[in-house]
Amino acid sequence: MLQSEGAGHNNIMCTDRTEPFDASIYSGYEPQRTHPASFRGEPPSTTGACYFVFALDTSIQVVDPRQQFPQTLNGARHTSGEKAVEKITAVPLTKMVCRTCCLTFWDVKKYNGHMNSAKHAKKVKALKKKH
Repeated sequence: MLQSEGAGHNNIMCTDRTEPFDASIYSGYEPQRTHPASFRGEPPSTTGACYFVFALDTSIQVVDPRQQFPQTLNGARHTSGEKAVEKITAVPLTKMVCRTCCLTFWDVKKYNGHMNSAKHAKKVKALKKKH
């Protein structure tokens, strides 16, 4: 059983196959410890190691919410007898506001960038000193 299955997560990937690890295809490869404090022991062996190759599980339908655009049909017809006009409305934009800095963002990436910025951190720190 996969660890993620035991945790109750839905898996969209399934194990396709395993291939034995071949260190000889990597020039200059030497096994080494990844933690600097563990100098005493030998690095882990690569004997019996293998690659796990995954494939997308086709039985699960993956829906990307960023790609969904609700379509609304406008039932009104032109008086000149033309075909009905379809109106396509975009996904409503989410408005994100940083109340500390009094800034408004329409893009999640820019909002997250602002929240992690030094400029925002300085203003938050200054507000904490006032209170």
